[in-house]
Amino acid sequence: MNVNPIHLFNERGHSIMSADHLHAELKRLQNEVNHLERVNRSLAMRLAQLAESADDDLEAI
Repeated sequence: MNVNPIHLFNERGHSIMSADHLHAELKRLQNEVNHLERVNRSLAMRLAQLAESADDDLEAI
């Protein structure tokens, strides 16, 4: 005999269990975006430092 789990639905008719999953997934993706933005800023600063160093080297020639 198969027993279907009881689903509770919110006011929009969405399953609360899937809503919990979606909220957790959203939080995970927000954390990933925040991490990638920090990495991107760090790499942009490093690239700017390297470009400035290269400009200084060209001026010395």
